[in-house]
Amino acid sequence: MVISIPTIYSQIKESYKIIFAVVGIAITIQLSSKIPMDFFESSIIASTAIVMSPLAVSVSSFVISRIYGGSKIFGKSYFILGLSYMLFFIGEAMFYFYMDPTDNYEHRIIAEMMFLVSTPLLIAHIIINIRYFAEKLESYQKMLLVVIPVVIVVGYGLSLLDAYSENPGGYFFNLLVVAESGTSLGFIIVAFTVFRQTVLFVPWFLLLIGILFGTMGDLLYRYTDTIAFYDFADPATGLWLASSMMVIYALYQHQKSI
Repeated sequence: MVISIPTIYSQIKESYKIIFAVVGIAITIQLSSKIPMDFFESSIIASTAIVMSPLAVSVSSFVISRIYGGSKIFGKSYFILGLSYMLFFIGEAMFYFYMDPTDNYEHRIIAEMMFLVSTPLLIAHIIINIRYFAEKLESYQKMLLVVIPVVIVVGYGLSLLDAYSENPGGYFFNLLVVAESGTSLGFIIVAFTVFRQTVLFVPWFLLLIGILFGTMGDLLYRYTDTIAFYDFADPATGLWLASSMMVIYALYQHQKSI
């Protein structure tokens, strides 16, 4: 179903207040780690929010999947999206319970594997939806799938080339995570081009914003992780939180649009 430009504009206009609210909440939680607290660690609000936000996305995805029931497209794809964010939650929980409080990084590789597996599941969710609505991609869409991750990986790799000699293992591992994030961003942009004139324009536009926030957060975190130490007041925190909230809002709009 194709919708008109005025309809698209009106739907976006309805969402802009939510987008600004999401950004405001994310920044507030991010900066909360700088507020002195007498009884708790100053980072407890930000760290707890980082852990719980992907769980909220996962639960929301499973609920949407349940609503669509036996649908081979929406039921299946949103179940996969729920699995993706569940793995993301497990990885964050491991950092929270086993590493941040004790400064013990012994199990870091296990948590990192959760993140590595979660991204391909996110991409699978996007691919299922694209294949259902588009029999084949246009040439420019195929180009986007290649150019976007390549530009991100090359830009990231060159910006941290000096850090390679000091920590080659960390350099290449972070490069792998960045490549996954860049690939998911490429797919979500292509999905947006597929749905831009359909009734699903707004949900996928919001999902695009959410994934873009998440990708930017990943890039900033991996950059910081390679050259210094991550702090909960870093912009990556706000971007991750905004990403999760935007994805939840996109899920709501998707269910509302069908």
